[in-house]
Amino acid sequence: MSRNGQRPVFEVPAARSKQGVLKAFAEALDFPAYFGHNLDALHDSLHDFADGLSEPSTLVWHIDPWFKNSQAYRSVLMILRELESEKLRVEARDVKRLTGKGSVE
Repeated sequence: MSRNGQRPVFEVPAARSKQGVLKAFAEALDFPAYFGHNLDALHDSLHDFADGLSEPSTLVWHIDPWFKNSQAYRSVLMILRELESEKLRVEARDVKRLTGKGSVE
């Protein structure tokens, strides 16, 4: 636990496309430069991220409603569910919608 007794929280911002989501995960979780920007690479990098945690943490993925209708959404969600453990709690949160500049309304 962190000094204040709370689990550290890692936030992944919403994106509308598969490539945007992959980029959001890579940037938010500081994936290595060689990250392949595909679902297999996401799977491997998320497992490396979870294995490297020094304390129980929470991963919050913010989901754009447009992305939620894609096959890639289901694939990412499956990867995240597989990742859940005592060490890493995963939360998927819907956002209302994104404005053109990527901010949430």
